[in-house]
Amino acid sequence: MGYLQSIISEILGIPLLLLMFICPALEITKFIYFKKHPDELEFDNFIIEYCYLGISVLFPITVIISLIFTKCRIRILEEMNKEEFLTVLFVWIIIAVVYTILTNQELRPVPYYCPSSYRYSTKIVEIACKIRLANIICMWLFVIFGILWVVSYCFCLLPQREEVPKVKKKATFYQTSIDQEEVIVAREIIPGSS
Repeated sequence: MGYLQSIISEILGIPLLLLMFICPALEITKFIYFKKHPDELEFDNFIIEYCYLGISVLFPITVIISLIFTKCRIRILEEMNKEEFLTVLFVWIIIAVVYTILTNQELRPVPYYCPSSYRYSTKIVEIACKIRLANIICMWLFVIFGILWVVSYCFCLLPQREEVPKVKKKATFYQTSIDQEEVIVAREIIPGSS
C-alpha cells in the first residue's frame, strides 16, 4: 500500500504545488495587464480581486517558508495536518465561488470562455480575456485537486502523518568501557579528589 500511496500523493501533490505558484502568477499578470490598460479594461470588484490576490500569494509564501524551515523537504503537503488543509481548502473554495460570481461579467459583452471566433474590440481585450480564463481555470483546478487530496487522505490513500518518514539526525556516540578498578585507581592518582 505504501507504493500506491506515494504514487497517489505525487499525482495529486505535484499539480497542487504547481497551482499554488501558477494561480498567484496569473492573478498578478491580470492585475498588471488591467492596470496597464485602464481605458479598455476595468475590474468589476476590487475587493474580491485583492482578497484572491492575498490568499493566492499567501500559499506559495507559506510553502517557501516551510521549505526553508524544513531544510527543503518537498513532502510538506504530505505532512500537513488534515484539519490545516481543510481550512485552507475551505477558504479557497469560498474565494473561488465569490470571485467567479463577481467577475463573470468583467469583460462584457465578451463571452466568458473567450472564443477565437468572437470579434474582440481590440487585441488587448482578447489577451485580457484569455488571462482571466486561465486564472479561473487554474483556480478551480486547485479546488478540484485539493478536494481529491482531502478525500484521498480521508480514505487513507495518502501517507498518513505518522507514516511519513522523518529525517533522522545522525548521532555518533563513543562508548568506553571502564571497570570498577580503573575508576578507583584514577581517583587515587588525581590529587585533591576525594
